[in-house]
Amino acid sequence: MIKTQKHGWKDLITGGQEMRVQLSKLMSRIAGTEDLSTNQMALIMGIYSGSLTSVGSVTKAFDIQQTNASTLCRKSEELGFIVRKRNNEDVRVVNLILTEKGEATVKSILKMLEQRYKHYQKEHGENIDFEMMEKGICEFVKLLNVIEGV
Repeated sequence: MIKTQKHGWKDLITGGQEMRVQLSKLMSRIAGTEDLSTNQMALIMGIYSGSLTSVGSVTKAFDIQQTNASTLCRKSEELGFIVRKRNNEDVRVVNLILTEKGEATVKSILKMLEQRYKHYQKEHGENIDFEMMEKGICEFVKLLNVIEGV
């Protein structure tokens, strides 16, 4: 018989599912205020944070086919949020750069989130330790990657 901790896999899985649903709803609502799809919003936020630098990194981060990543980037470029530019050192790589419109949109989204957080603080009188939360999420993702065999 396998011995498990009081709060183990079932709590991580159900909590992860609840987080996925809530994050999806929030992203959809916020993206809609900026006339973006949730993937376009995630794209420009990732470029802004520095985690998405090329079409290849979008393919990996979004777990989608290269053609779908290229289409997402092309449509985002057509809307004026990003610019795609061939890498000077390796022409197979297409780098992604935010435009002024893209950066302004990201800043608008971040401002909206900050306002909602301040409202939360006012209502509940507590601060969230974002660093601890991010560390926990990163550790959970690492664990899932190891278990999946990635």
